[in-house]
Order: sequence, then C-alpha cells, then structure tokens
Amino acid sequence: MILDPIAKTEAYSSTELIHLVDHKIGLNATKGDGLYAGELGIVLFYLHAFLLEGDVKFKNKALKKLNEVIERIGTPSGLTGSISLSAGFTGLGWVLFLLKKYELIGAEYDDFKTELDERIYKRALLEIGHHNFDYMHGALGALTYLCEGDVANQTVREHITALAQGLLSSRPAGIDYIKNEYIYRKLKFTVEDDLNFGLVHGLPGILLGLLGVYEKGLLQNEIRDAVERGVGYMLSLAKFENEEDLDKSIFPTNQMLSLPAEDPQNVGFYTYRMGWCYGDLNQVMLLYRAGSVLGNPGWISIAGRLGSRCLKRKTQTETWVDNPHLCHGSSSLALIFQHLKQFDHEMYAGYEGGVAFWENETEKYQDKILHDDAATDVSFLSGLSGIALARFALEDPQYNEWQKIMLLY
Repeated sequence: MILDPIAKTEAYSSTELIHLVDHKIGLNATKGDGLYAGELGIVLFYLHAFLLEGDVKFKNKALKKLNEVIERIGTPSGLTGSISLSAGFTGLGWVLFLLKKYELIGAEYDDFKTELDERIYKRALLEIGHHNFDYMHGALGALTYLCEGDVANQTVREHITALAQGLLSSRPAGIDYIKNEYIYRKLKFTVEDDLNFGLVHGLPGILLGLLGVYEKGLLQNEIRDAVERGVGYMLSLAKFENEEDLDKSIFPTNQMLSLPAEDPQNVGFYTYRMGWCYGDLNQVMLLYRAGSVLGNPGWISIAGRLGSRCLKRKTQTETWVDNPHLCHGSSSLALIFQHLKQFDHEMYAGYEGGVAFWENETEKYQDKILHDDAATDVSFLSGLSGIALARFALEDPQYNEWQKIMLLY
C-alpha cells in the first residue's frame, strides 16, 4: 500500500534546524537534569549536532552540560538515586554510553559508569520486588539499558539474567501476562486491577524488553514461553471488527481485569490514540519483532495487516495527534514507520509513505513552534530537541542509535 501523494512542506536543512534549536535552548530552561525533560536530553541533541556538523562548539556544549549534571548528582536540583530512564540514573547511563560510542568521551568516565551501572542494577532488583516494571521509571528501562553492555563480561551477564528472571518469576501460575504495578502504586493514573497495554508502562514494552534479553542468548526457553503467552493474551483482546472504523483501535490501551472484556468500561479503551506511548502501533512493533526473533510468520502477517490499517489513519480524529513531539506526536509516528520497514518487504513502500506523511506533518507543526516565542519546551520527549533528533535519525540513519532509548531496534 502506498499513501496518496502529499504536498511537501518546505523543510529546514539540518544545519538550519540545528542552529534554530540551539538558539531556543539558549533562551529556555529545562525541567531538571533528566533525559526526557531535562539537561541530559539537551546533551543528546548536542551530541548529534556535533556528529552532523562537526562543529566543536556543539561537542563542548554537550560535555559542559554532562559534567554539570554529574556535579549536581545528589543535590536538591540534581539527579537522585532513582533509576528512572526518564529522570534518573538510567538516562545518564544511556547518554554516557552514546557519548562513548561516538568518541566524545573516553576511558576517563569508565570507572564512573561502572559504578553507575552497579547502582542501577541493585536498585532495579529492588524495584522488581515492588512490581515496578515500568519502562520510563522502573526496572524495565534499567534492564533494556544494561542489555547494551558487553554480555561476554560475566558481571554484565549475571546482572541481565537476574533482572530478567525477576521479571519472569513475577507472573503467577496460570496467568499469561506480566503486570506492571508502578502506574497504580506511584503515578496513581489508574486502579489496581488495570492491565496496561502501552509501550511505556505496559505489556508490549515488557515483552520487547525480554526479547532484548533473548537476543543476547540468555534465558531463551523461559522468555519464549513468556512472550508466546503474552502475545497470545494480547491477541485474544483484538477487535478485528473495528478494522473499518478508523476512529477506533484494534487493541485496547488498558483492560480492567475485574470486569468482563465486553463491559462498557473495557470497550471504551479501544480508542483513537496512535503514538509511541499508546496505540495499535505498539502492538504492531511487538508482533513484528517477536515474530522475527521467535520465527513466527503468523504474527508477522497480522502485524502487516494492522500496520496497513495504521497507515490509513491520518487525521487528528483518527490518531489524536496534534503536535510534533516524540511521546504521542507526529515525529514518533515517522520514526515508528521507519522502524517497521526492516521487518516486512511487502509493506516497505507503504511504510515509506507513512514516514513521508508524518515527517511532513512534523515540519508543519515544527515551523509554528520555532517562530512562537511562547513555545519554550526544548526537551527530548515533548520539545524541540526530540523533534530535531527524529529528523536527524530519519535523514542520517547511521546516527539512529539513540532510538534504542525508545525501544526502537
């Protein structure tokens, strides 16, 4: 399937965008030191500005901000002992990993990062004990980050194995899903018997994280069983009768376990959200990756069918997209469709069309933000830095390593 031709918005060059975002960063403060909303997200932007432009001033800005973040650790305004990917140590670990990969830092940070990884591992074990399997704020984000370590190293391998075993053992006998309780206990977004199906807080993210461990050659029998059960449960809730109604999803965003699937409250969870955080594209990503890793062509076929439907959803009413940001905006949709191209040759052209459509939408939203003095969010997840990083990753795939932070492999 190929989308209808679109009127291409005039785009800024990467150089122009870098300098416009750099200017905005100079005028506006971030919210703390974390990765998703704070200074570490700005470090990530300056890293890629340097990679693309080669201007040493961007390297210097990245390292200056990094060292300021490290110096503030433990202070009231700095990172605390949280392992949160969004606002804590796991986010710092990812930034150090990427700076080292692209040679902006060297061995002088190795001891610090080794100590940091040990603290992340120990805290993640505690969070597993509290059923905090959250990707943004808990053990899953930590596990995914630690999987980037050298599994030939016995300590790294043992840490990954222990965390994955903790996740797997949390599933009660006879239950097919693994339930993250952080959003109930800490965020208070919902009630105790709610099972979340979003990538960030729910079952798809948990299963994708476990597949990352599987790909390292660890706990493969146990993980295969957990993923097969989890995907099977997810598919049992699919409402394929919604396929012709583009205002509704095929999969729910949530499920109240104490209520029947056909209860009006559960039926109401089949919404029109489509983004990185929630929506059918989360399930499409899981089905493609699980089908590819575990050798299940049936899942890949379902993913293609649902991916084709997602391409048809373009309006705000059909997607709930009204901004260009990474969390639930147009730039994340462009990245996801770009990510899906690797899994399905038959859908490749269609997904390229999806990339083009949502990239064009992003340009239109972005242009308004860049010329709006009241638009002050320069952060990674919901601001200009993330929008720019998405643009860079789409145009220069050799610099897309940061997308692993969003579970896009």
